Amino acid sequence: MLKAQVPAAAGMLRLDTLRSVGGFNTNTRVEDWDMWLKLTSASKGYLQALPELVAEYRQHAENTLKQLDLMYEHQMKILQAYRECPEYMSAITALECTRFRNIASVRKKEALGDFLKLSCTLGAYKEIRFYQGIIHLFLKW
Repeated sequence: MLKAQVPAAAGMLRLDTLRSVGGFNTNTRVEDWDMWLKLTSASKGYLQALPELVAEYRQHAENTLKQLDLMYEHQMKILQAYRECPEYMSAITALECTRFRNIASVRKKEALGDFLKLSCTLGAYKEIRFYQGIIHLFLKW
């Protein structure tokens, strides 16, 4: 849960493995993240990474990654399915820190509110994304 991010285009897996976890959830905008969570849950959290670069990611203004609120909303919905996992609360905190980091450069006032909220959350201090957000919020104009 947010410990590693695998771009959808870089994933290679067997079709039967994908089918065994129900494939992509087409009802969400972050279907690849949902699929990786299902795969790691089914395999007790283990995926193997290749050392080679197998794909490149083209970025443009309409990338889903640029739609910060949409990404956050859909990721929060996906996490609801993992409420029983021991890592659930730390994943929520990590996701909130990710959102804070992502908006800290572009929506300072809103990010300041997130900063104040996260400052009262002990788990935030373990997240590198929290500190990245602080840098974006206070040092990058």
